[in-house]
Amino acid sequence: MARVIPRDCPECGGTDLRVTITESGNRWGPRLLPGLGTWLAYGPLTVVVCRECGFVRFFAQPATLEKLDKAKDWERVKSTLNYQSAEPDVAPDARAIESPQG
Repeated sequence: MARVIPRDCPECGGTDLRVTITESGNRWGPRLLPGLGTWLAYGPLTVVVCRECGFVRFFAQPATLEKLDKAKDWERVKSTLNYQSAEPDVAPDARAIESPQG
């Protein structure tokens, strides 16, 4: 089953989207799809970037998705559990910080 790439950016509504397929990591950077590639290659990702606002989306290839159920590095997200290690560090709201008075 082929992936259908949306024609509009969900962030700005722009229509100038660019797409490429690349590996999901290398030996010097993070592995974005651990355990879903082959012994010699990382799993491929489809990357879509909006030329108008820069919003970037990553999509796993269909062959990669088929490996998810057997991959030991991935677990199904349960709505009742709190995955603290998956929570991003949230910066304080910039509007709530008072600027220093000079």
